[in-house]
Parts: sequence; C-alpha cells; structure tokens
Amino acid sequence: MNFIKKANFTGFLFATFLLLSLSFTVLYKYVLFNHGIHLKYTWLPDIIFFAIINAILIYKRNYFLILITILLLLIKSLGSFFVFDFYENRLDYFKEVIKTVFSFSMVFFIYTYVKNINLSNIVFIFKVFNYVSVIISASIILGFIFNISFFETYTGVRFGFSGFLFPQSFSSYFIIVSILIYYYYNKNIKKISSIYIVFTILSAFLIGTKAVYIFLFFFIAMFFINNKLYKNKVAILFSSLVFTILLFNYKALKEYMLDKFSVLYNVYNESGLLTFLFSYRDLSFLKAKFYVQNNWNITNYLFGGINRKAMLVEMELVDIFLSFGILGSVFLLLCYYKIILKPVAFKRDSFFLYSVLFFIILMSGNFFKSFTINYFIVFSFVILTYKPKVFTEND
Repeated sequence: MNFIKKANFTGFLFATFLLLSLSFTVLYKYVLFNHGIHLKYTWLPDIIFFAIINAILIYKRNYFLILITILLLLIKSLGSFFVFDFYENRLDYFKEVIKTVFSFSMVFFIYTYVKNINLSNIVFIFKVFNYVSVIISASIILGFIFNISFFETYTGVRFGFSGFLFPQSFSSYFIIVSILIYYYYNKNIKKISSIYIVFTILSAFLIGTKAVYIFLFFFIAMFFINNKLYKNKVAILFSSLVFTILLFNYKALKEYMLDKFSVLYNVYNESGLLTFLFSYRDLSFLKAKFYVQNNWNITNYLFGGINRKAMLVEMELVDIFLSFGILGSVFLLLCYYKIILKPVAFKRDSFFLYSVLFFIILMSGNFFKSFTINYFIVFSFVILTYKPKVFTEND
C-alpha cells in the first residue's frame, strides 16, 4: 500500500468523490432493479465536489470557470423561460435549468482541478481506478455466466450485462474509457500487465450495446495495424484458427446471435435500418424537430429552450442545441476545446480513438450529463497530457 502514502490532498479528494459518485450510481441501479424506484439526487456527491472546487478556485482568485458557468446559466435560463409552459411548475423549471448547466460545466472544473497533478497522484488514482475496473468487469462476466438479473444492462428481455453499472449509456462509456485508460497508461506512464485490458475487452463483448461494439472494432483494428500483427506468424495463425472455427460453426453462431439479440433484430425488421442503428433516436429527433418548429422563436434558436426531463433525443449535438441554442452551443463546445482538448497531447492513434469515441457520443448521447463518467474521461486526458515516461513506484 506504499502508493497511498505518495498521494497528496488533490489525489485523495478526486479519488474519494470518484468512488462516492460511482457508489451512488450502483445504489441507483439496486433501488431501480429491486424496488422499481428511480432514486433522486444521486448526483449529490458531485454537487459537493463542485462546491469544493469552486471554493478552491475562489481562494486562488481564479474566477474564469465560475464566469463560464454563470454565462451558461443565463443562456439556459433565458431560452427555457420562453418555453416555460412546457414545465409542470416553476420549481421544475429551476431544477432542470440548474442541473443541465451543472452537468455540462462539471467537466471543466474537474479537469482544471486535476490536470497538473504529479506522478504520484496519477499512480494513486490509477490504482483506485484499476480496483474499480476489475470489480466492474468481473461483475459483468459473472452476471453473464450465472445469468444474474441484477447485473443485466437492461430491465427488459434485451441481451446485455453491465454488472454494477447503470444505465446502459454509462456502462458503455465506462468500458470504452477504461480501455483507453489502460492502453495509454501502459503506453505513456508505466508498463502494466496486459491481463487488465484483455479482461476489460472480454467484459465489453457482454454489455450488449452497439456503441461498445463499434469502439471495439476500431480499437482492435488500430491495435492490429499499429503493432503490425499482420506480419506476426503467431497472430496470423491464431486469427486463421478463430476464423475457421467461426466459419464451420456459422449456423450455430447465427442462431445464437439471433437469440441473444432478438430485440435488435426485431427492431430492424419492423422499423428499418435507421431506427435500428439509432435505437429509436431518429424518432425522438423527429419529435424534437416538430417541437422546435412549432414552439421556438428567434430567441430560442439563439439560446435554446427545452425541458430535458420531458424531451431528450440522446444524440449529443442535438441535445446541446436544444438546451443552449446556436450561440450557447458554439460557446460550450469552444470552451470544451479551449479548456480540455487543446492542452491534451493527442497523437495519431489517440486522436483516432478519441475521434471514434466522439462519433459514438454524437450518436448515443448522455455523455455530458453523466456526472460519474466525467471523472474517468478527465483522468484519461490527464494520462494523455502527461509527458511519456516509464518509471517504477520507487522513483
């Protein structure tokens, strides 16, 4: 446990609230799956962390992020005010405005707080993350093996196991970002056992979401090409063996896949390719389009205006536009680029993989509003930003 002694207050605070936020996510799933109740205010730990970071920034006389949040609050408040009739009461208006702005601005505060942490803190946070990731991956695999209903991704009959995590969007993002953290920690910071990333990839195949499968396809393809495995005789032999086994068991495999993914297959047959690919988000998009055309004025087009609780398309750019309008969306994305993406040391492979992730986010949504995933995506950016150096824990 020597790594704990090397972490300072920043690392401990970040790791503590990461675990608290994740614990509330698990609690939410437990209450929903066992009692059918949607637990409210599971983002309480994130509010506390947000308040602490604000206090630290004020103490350091750094008001930049606070001003950004205030501006986003004004934009969201103004746009939603012009569609006030779509809220059931005044309290819902204030709650939705505050939570939306909080969810979109949280990542700026977390990244600013931890972006300059030292090597010891990176090691400490990675250890914490590693324990979490192994537990989550194990719960996914055990859920599949023993068919544990609590570990399923969906509450219905659709195939998928996400272990302790919920909802499916968070499960997908967690696994994807976990693979990125393992890959770049091993590449930029310290060599680790390949068993961790293999274990995570194995669990990823069991989640049952299209987003994860898309990422896995591009990640494995990139890894295969970057490492020139097409020249490796062992890799070629193994790939040929796997392909031969699949080919000779094609009929059985097809029946198995149709059984496991019968829900998706039925969506494809009944509603077509577009609805299958977007999981009915195309229909939500049309509903939102109709809403905008019939209820927005020029102010709304500039600043947005929607009750996210009542109408969420779950396609990130669309939801950002609905929440903040043209000007607000440009401002928010510019802030994300200036504060987070620009300082990150993207190289060719990292740029490619994070572009795949960004594409998935655009199609899937629910990324910015997921408080817990902010901790993990920020940590992955910290690893990318850190100057590559191989070291030992005794350094």
